Amino acid sequence: MFDLFRSREKAMKYLLTAVLSVVALSMVITLVPGITNPTNIDANDQSLAHVCNAQVTQGDIRTQVDNLTRGQKLPPQMVSSYLPIIIDTTIENLGLSCVALEKGLDVSDQDLADEIRNAMPNLMNAKGEFDKRSYEMGVQRMGYTVPMFEERMKQQILLKRMQDLSTEGVIVPPAEVQKEYERRNIKIKIQYATMTSASLAGTIHPSDDELQAYFKTSPGNKYTRPAKREYTVVYADQDKIGSTLTIADDKLRAEYNRQIDRYRLPERSKVRHILILTQGLNDADKKKALDKIQGLQKRAKGGEDFGKLAKEFSEDPGSKDKGGVYDFTPHNGTWVKPFEDAAFNQPVGEVGPVVTTEFGYHVIEVMAREQARVKPFEEVKGVLANEVQSAQVQDAMQKAVDSARAEMIKNPSQIEQIAEKYHLDVVKTGGKLQANQPMPVLGMATELINAAFAVKLNEFTTVTKPQAGKLAFAKVDAIEDSRPATFDEVRPQVVAALTNMKAEQAAQAKVKEASAKLSAGEDFKSVAKFLGTDAKTSAELGRDSAIEGVGDANAVADLFTKPVGSVVGPISVMGQFLVAKSIDRVEPSADQFATMRPAIVEAMKKKMANERYMLFKDSVMQHLLAKGKIKRNQKAIEALITAYLRNG
Repeated sequence: MFDLFRSREKAMKYLLTAVLSVVALSMVITLVPGITNPTNIDANDQSLAHVCNAQVTQGDIRTQVDNLTRGQKLPPQMVSSYLPIIIDTTIENLGLSCVALEKGLDVSDQDLADEIRNAMPNLMNAKGEFDKRSYEMGVQRMGYTVPMFEERMKQQILLKRMQDLSTEGVIVPPAEVQKEYERRNIKIKIQYATMTSASLAGTIHPSDDELQAYFKTSPGNKYTRPAKREYTVVYADQDKIGSTLTIADDKLRAEYNRQIDRYRLPERSKVRHILILTQGLNDADKKKALDKIQGLQKRAKGGEDFGKLAKEFSEDPGSKDKGGVYDFTPHNGTWVKPFEDAAFNQPVGEVGPVVTTEFGYHVIEVMAREQARVKPFEEVKGVLANEVQSAQVQDAMQKAVDSARAEMIKNPSQIEQIAEKYHLDVVKTGGKLQANQPMPVLGMATELINAAFAVKLNEFTTVTKPQAGKLAFAKVDAIEDSRPATFDEVRPQVVAALTNMKAEQAAQAKVKEASAKLSAGEDFKSVAKFLGTDAKTSAELGRDSAIEGVGDANAVADLFTKPVGSVVGPISVMGQFLVAKSIDRVEPSADQFATMRPAIVEAMKKKMANERYMLFKDSVMQHLLAKGKIKRNQKAIEALITAYLRNG
């Protein structure tokens, strides 16, 4: 709940994280780490591309994918489809930034400061000064150093300048504006009917010969049996390993003494108050507010229920409904100073004098106060023991799995016995699994599954962390490679595919015949009956309208440019075939042109600028390719895409 009395400096710090998060999203940072600091690039990470003096690594792309999926901007199942676009965009942005530097474009410190101030106005304090400390803390919370964050800001400014240079002087000819106005504002009415292939599927009965022929002529990898592996998984569980550890009291006490400052509690006060706001009031109204708070103080001191008075009269939304109560709060500047001074100096249990703050007038009662103290060892022993054990159990888990794995490699027939020795658990897949199938206990442990599909028969994977609190590795017990399927294995799929194909062809042919009937002058209702459906008549349609049961009116775009009575179809849209006939046309009114002209010009300018920028970007990339400054590692790119396909 919003605390009206939190100090301005602390409020700025709490706001900063949210502000910077929004700015980071709006910047759409796609440039990879290391463009000006190659030491940031992981030397062990396989490069997908080299652009000038920078690299695009698998780690860079995975980070972008993680951010997109975590922010729900990209569904996980769509990652493999969009991955080539993400990689290409990253390479293009690096290339544009490279050329910008070659051409002498630069971003001054003042330019950068102005950009940050414009993007983050909430970082200015009440005096109009930039809150540098809050800025640094916010950048750190985002996971950046200040130099790295500012480098990304500079790169975004450079890219924007490159775009501005490429699109300067875009002019839209008046005749084109007039033409676009007419194109947008023509209205038509249509009659239409639709037919789905599903309506004919029940009439399709492929013969065995047709099924066999379809199976044999299907694309090479359409019917395949995926690779499978059977493996034994050995894993360490944090709770199980932790139960084997004991920590002596003397070690706990030593840790307690080492962290003694952590257990120091500052003086704390619990208060309740009544507030009458004065912000924005003139002197006369402030006098009325003072009279009101003095009256409430008198009533409270006279024995009336303080909580009821606060609920009825207090204007503090953070405490009003709780009878004015603020629970125990430390003496550390959380409250504004006059309020805090009263909270820690007034006698406990007494209604104090009126206190004035920047928010208004307060009557405060200190309900309780705790003196500063150090929590005794016995009070924190349980929590401390859990923390010490948690720290030790991580090392114990790692040592256990590493030792067990080393012994199992030497004695693979003794997996169960060795696991028991190190307090580890063993689970078998109980048969061969595909790479997209979860394993027993650990579920969809992607890293471990990928590792199991990367090693040879009877080999052990490296140690991975499949879940929080677990470490695991696996031994591959059996391998079934991917292979073409036999007809009998996939007969149901072949029947469904061929039936759907023939039904779609039949539906398309029937709608084509219906279209010919309409063009020959046959009545639309009888044609719709021929299709086994009803004729429908649309409302007046513009190009951006929707046709009921069909979708976007652009499905019948040709009818906007053809005479009334024209027929289109068959058109495949929304899983159905459409036939339509225009029955009315309304030309746009010249009266509205002047009003709509500015918006049309702006939209056309943006479109032309984007087209020009795309051409400019393509020429930049061709220049860099010709100079050998862009080198793609296609094999590594395909391997990354395949990994996401397998996990999708």
